[in-house]
Amino acid sequence: MKTITITLALVLLTTAICLGGQTEEKFYGQNLLRKNPNVEVYRENALGIPVHVEGNLAASVRSGDKVATVIEFFENNRGAYKIDSPAEELIVKKSEEDNLGMTHIRFDQYHQGVRVVGGEVLAHFKASGEMRTVNGIYEAYIDLDVTTPSVSDLSAVEIAHDELLGFFGETNPGSPELVVFPWQGTHYLCWRLLLLSDTPMGRWEYFIDATNGDVVYKANRIMDSDAIGTGTGVMGETRDHIDTDYNGSNYSMMDYTRQL
Repeated sequence: MKTITITLALVLLTTAICLGGQTEEKFYGQNLLRKNPNVEVYRENALGIPVHVEGNLAASVRSGDKVATVIEFFENNRGAYKIDSPAEELIVKKSEEDNLGMTHIRFDQYHQGVRVVGGEVLAHFKASGEMRTVNGIYEAYIDLDVTTPSVSDLSAVEIAHDELLGFFGETNPGSPELVVFPWQGTHYLCWRLLLLSDTPMGRWEYFIDATNGDVVYKANRIMDSDAIGTGTGVMGETRDHIDTDYNGSNYSMMDYTRQL
């Protein structure tokens, strides 16, 4: 009986996973990029979301508008990126033309009007107008239904300032920004702010949960080193310009950005 129960549970679990995939595909459509004959390079992350697509992605610019061409690409590939509304979620951050005549457009990702930290995609056009490459990170599966903070920006500043004062010292906080912060498999609605100080030198980045005031993440972004070194990477390649610290007898590499 025990064996039958386990087998039945596995069957139910497999069925649920398959049905979930069918529902997702029905809503977004299929991933058409994986087998697109015009795509020469295709890479995706562990969630199956494309991070680098290269090929003849658009032979000509739609109505002379490169931004509209990019949005149309994402609209046609909602099934690949699991994206709901490209026109609302992808906002142009920067557009520039290089000395070869290529145009590079950078988009920030937004969720219900709130910027997603790390959500950034780039589209690259050849001088001829062909959209050649789309790369970057689109943060899919954001499950935040509410993007209205319960904790005010002033309260978030006070929380970060007081928390840092307890072990680091006095700092001057900057203006907070309401963001969606992906961290360790979860999406948080956070206030992001920087706290600066001269003595001791610090440039602390804080993410304060905008729903309950918890410190989700903090790190000192100041860059400081005693000397520049060289070394060998894990794949055997030579690396130069490595920041090192002197402890009195040896030089070592220290990562001060991960003080949690």
